[in-house]
Amino acid sequence: MAGKRIFGVTAEQEQRQDELLRDVRTPLARLYGGLMTREGSCGLSAVTVGLLFFFPAVWFFTLSLFCLLYYLRWSKTREDALPMRMPGVYDGIDYGGEVVRCVGL
Repeated sequence: MAGKRIFGVTAEQEQRQDELLRDVRTPLARLYGGLMTREGSCGLSAVTVGLLFFFPAVWFFTLSLFCLLYYLRWSKTREDALPMRMPGVYDGIDYGGEVVRCVGL
């Protein structure tokens, strides 16, 4: 094995098999990805209600931030799905089509 350099922990050296796939995203990208899930959105709603209850003086900031994050989640997770075949005048991607689901877009 002269000349072969291995950096980091290999799969044979790892004790916990669930750690083989590591999340290498930045902390901000992890937070954003967590907010895009249903659980993250419910958690954000619960934190907003808690902040409004314990700190009522900052209600404008709290509700503004909640509305901004909710809009970002809504705009990121919505998809255009047409009920039948895609018409020729539609210029977007039909996420409801079977071909798109197979390709993974």
